Amino acid sequence: MQILFWFLFSLVLIFFNYQLWKVLAKDYDSQKVIVFSWLLVFFSWLGGRLWYGLANWGVWNQNWVDWLSWWNKSGFSWWGAYVFLVVFSLFFSKKNDWKWWNVIEDVIVVVLGASSWWLLVEWLKFRSSKGLVSLGIVLFVYLLSKWIKTKYRSFYWYKSGRKGFVFLFANTLTFVLMFFLSILSLFPLKHQFLALGLGLIFGLGLFMLGSAKGKLLVWKRKNNEKED
Repeated sequence: MQILFWFLFSLVLIFFNYQLWKVLAKDYDSQKVIVFSWLLVFFSWLGGRLWYGLANWGVWNQNWVDWLSWWNKSGFSWWGAYVFLVVFSLFFSKKNDWKWWNVIEDVIVVVLGASSWWLLVEWLKFRSSKGLVSLGIVLFVYLLSKWIKTKYRSFYWYKSGRKGFVFLFANTLTFVLMFFLSILSLFPLKHQFLALGLGLIFGLGLFMLGSAKGKLLVWKRKNNEKED
């Protein structure tokens, strides 16, 4: 069973790297995309381990090597993994003159897809109700985000058409769902206010990007027409 688990985990990694290469190699150097995808996996894993160790201080303090010994010292934080993923993608994009909003919009959909597969593998192994709920949330957000990615530029109220919509939408929906499910005790209560705060922040960003930005562009266009 353990061998099967790691085999499926390897397939998820391959799926993630291939899908990320497939969408980013259209606009950026193929070799850099490969480096980026593997470094993204590494820093996400590192962030998940460090975040878990700091949040549960003392769990690995017998030996500093325990912080990295994921094969025999369990513990991982999705919060930490996600924060490191976003920060590293921003750093790598700036360093290589990539358009970060374009990159993160592609990355978030691939991450949601790979996370759905990974959560399915975890649920098949542990069969926990929390794991099933997490799988349901991520899968729902993934499918909706994938659909919206092909449609949002045609929304009449999204006049700016700027990239970043899917990233903000996926985060808003995820954290709002987490907030309501934490009220039902399906997630820890300590995540309730964090999820609500992040949901509101990303939701505000979505509103600003779609509504305020769009109105500003329309206003500028009308002024330019008057001047002409």
